[in-house]
Amino acid sequence: MEKSFMVQGHVDQSSCLSYLSDTVLEHNINKKSNVLLICDHASNRIPQGMQHLGLADYQLGRSLAWDIGAWKVAKELSDRLSAPLIGSGYSRLVIDCNRPLEAIDSIPSQTEGVCIPGNIALDDTQRQQRIEYIYWPYHRAIKQQIEAMQEENQCVILISIHSFTSVMQGTERPWHIGITYNKDKRVSSLLLENLSRHAGELCIGDNQPYPVSRETDASIPIHGEKNGLPNVLIEIRQDQLVNTESGERIIEVLYNAIHSTMRSMVV
Repeated sequence: MEKSFMVQGHVDQSSCLSYLSDTVLEHNINKKSNVLLICDHASNRIPQGMQHLGLADYQLGRSLAWDIGAWKVAKELSDRLSAPLIGSGYSRLVIDCNRPLEAIDSIPSQTEGVCIPGNIALDDTQRQQRIEYIYWPYHRAIKQQIEAMQEENQCVILISIHSFTSVMQGTERPWHIGITYNKDKRVSSLLLENLSRHAGELCIGDNQPYPVSRETDASIPIHGEKNGLPNVLIEIRQDQLVNTESGERIIEVLYNAIHSTMRSMVV
């Protein structure tokens, strides 16, 4: 029987990950489309043996554990676009699937001013378990889906769905939706243009609240840039997703803009 226990705020996790299931979330995975949707921070789940990483339930419900509302939006867009969707099945507090493995916050010991007891003083074996059983299965699933779509002579457009807090370090963020990118602007330029027609009163951020980079992101650089795929990362302000009416408005605007972008893409 598996055992885990707390020692000075640290969870013994040396053998608690090989049993994991649902490390990868899939939705409409067999749909035929040029678009592949991904959601790096879809879930706030913590593996059972990790005792919530020493955090309270209310803390795991906050944005520090996941991108609130992002998976719901991604699934709705997947349904409307008839596009496959892949998400990470565990919280970014266990390991952040959208961080380079060498990044200091790949497995954060603190975030948003909150100490993460279960991430303190991890040894190499414990880190490797998270990489082997959570990080790489997610990225392998994306890689395999891209290859399957390319085998059918589809030009794959990679779209990553995220959400962000309305206030950061005391500063209010005005954007309702952010279109973010690195060097490849094939999708973002068209999407921004289409959003200007569809978004109405919504404030759209151009590479806001933060741009994509190889230092802070993994999914777009690994699967988009390295493969030469058109790509974009969409950020949605979380307070827009709490209210049903505003959430539906965001989804409708994004669907129309993405659909228009797909029709006009020349790659």
